[in-house]
Amino acid sequence: MSAHFLEALASNELGPEEALSEIRRFFDEGNAGEEVYSALVAGVWQSLTARKFGTESRAWHDLFRQVSSLYRAHERLDLAERMRVLSDLAMASTRFGETNGKTALLSRAYVLDILTAVIELGGEGAKREKVRELTGVGEANLSRILGTLESAGLLTRKRVGKEVTLGITAEGRAAATGKRVPPRDPDPSPDDAIRPDFEHLEIHPDFWRQ
Repeated sequence: MSAHFLEALASNELGPEEALSEIRRFFDEGNAGEEVYSALVAGVWQSLTARKFGTESRAWHDLFRQVSSLYRAHERLDLAERMRVLSDLAMASTRFGETNGKTALLSRAYVLDILTAVIELGGEGAKREKVRELTGVGEANLSRILGTLESAGLLTRKRVGKEVTLGITAEGRAAATGKRVPPRDPDPSPDDAIRPDFEHLEIHPDFWRQ
């Protein structure tokens, strides 16, 4: 069972919620060695740096922090600190991916036109059909773009009877007007009172295998 779980973790077969549940069970069975850390480095971290997780990235970052706390509770301070560093690097990767992903999205045809149209129609309760008329986007293309913008947190969609209305989010308005919205920081955990400065941190490749 343990070997299968570690293999699944290392090959990214588990989502963050399921992975955390299995990791907790693994620790409860008295396993507080390096196996979990190594599996996370082998699988999840590579996918994060390759930016393959999308909206799950922050959930994985939270998992890293919780695993760090588990190691600390089992008095494995060395592994707790290494997980802590992994957590910070994961958040940096997540923010980079979010910023660059939205930059690429905004460069697509009609995206800025749609955001601007929603703002011009009041920013909230904008009728979908009116947005289509203002932008000249085809029906099928509009549905696809609106779904992408909603997933990216730039627009909201609401059905009122048989009609769909659109709303602009703070991030969507900022994207359309070129103003920057401060990044959302995760809620601090109890052991986050003192946080190291990683701005100029250089990590030797052998660090992960110590």
